[in-house]
Amino acid sequence: MSVNVRELLDSRAIAKKGGKLTATRSFHVFNTATPLTSPATIATLFGTNGMPIYGEEFPESPNLLARDYEYALVSGHNDLWLVRWDYAEQEFGGTLPEKEPGQPGYVEISASISAERVNAWRSLSYSELTALTGSSGPYANGNSATKPDIGGDRIDVAGDPLQDVVRQVEITITEVRTGIPNLLFLLPYTWARNSTRFLNAPVGQLLYVGANINRIDINLFQFSHKFILDRWWHMRQMAVTDRTGNVITKPYGTPQIWRAETVQYVQGFPTLRDFFQMSPNFRGNA
Repeated sequence: MSVNVRELLDSRAIAKKGGKLTATRSFHVFNTATPLTSPATIATLFGTNGMPIYGEEFPESPNLLARDYEYALVSGHNDLWLVRWDYAEQEFGGTLPEKEPGQPGYVEISASISAERVNAWRSLSYSELTALTGSSGPYANGNSATKPDIGGDRIDVAGDPLQDVVRQVEITITEVRTGIPNLLFLLPYTWARNSTRFLNAPVGQLLYVGANINRIDINLFQFSHKFILDRWWHMRQMAVTDRTGNVITKPYGTPQIWRAETVQYVQGFPTLRDFFQMSPNFRGNA
């Protein structure tokens, strides 16, 4: 099948409605070999040929996710389709306790978006990465006992990696609690990832990095918990080396270029914890 997917670059738009960000992208889809006449065929192309898939990020905006779509034949054509994807701001989910600021049980959530440049030997699409990290994938929830090759497109040169961008969302949950805090209780959660869906993040994608604690009144303490949502599930790529420490390479492609033969994901934060156990105020943040 010679499917062609062409994004209409002038269709990208971002707007703020009802206090929430939204975005759109549009694509022309056609087949040079066999005309695409069935609407059902269009849906099977989602996640391929550059077409988004449900839950995929808007370019350079990891907090805007593909949610809704519509497609129809272009007027005057019987095999040219116009596909539109609508993106919506990621919901943290749950119902926060209805408390005033400064009251025990008050919870506030804030977030910021950033990116980190890391070494990469392979480039993976969103659908390829989610297939690896899905519950039945070889790197389920960001962990792997066997560490097989990760696939994707080879982008290194003779074993030397290029720089890729890992997008992240830093989330802060601020809560107010009574009583002298038991700081030792939080230690096992520090540098652990979520074992259950939390802040609407899939298992393993959210890392707890610690908290700032301040006394704000008699017997009242404010906790500011920091979490990082990482597009790579906090894994990083590593090319397999020989005994001398040199990356094992092979020639690939035409013309042939020497590339790393095997690349694995390595998880620096293997521990999973149930973040709901950290505070009774987190009960509404599934």
